[in-house]
Amino acid sequence: MTETTHKLILLGSIREGFDPEVTHEKLAIVFDIDLKKIPKLLKKPTVIRKNLTPESAYRYKTGLDKIGVLCHISPPLT
Repeated sequence: MTETTHKLILLGSIREGFDPEVTHEKLAIVFDIDLKKIPKLLKKPTVIRKNLTPESAYRYKTGLDKIGVLCHISPPLT
């Protein structure tokens, strides 16, 4: 039986109470993306990673939650 793969989807917003500038900087570092591209990346829901194992999807989500980026794993982890 094959293991289900997951997608990590950025929801396009920052969690309330987090400084957008700091969050943008940290997100740029996490995904090694030019800082200038971050606002465009956060304009709408965007799939940022595909074919993730449940463990790596959970690690990404946990890390993004810590820096204030709202995200979703599809299909949801059980």
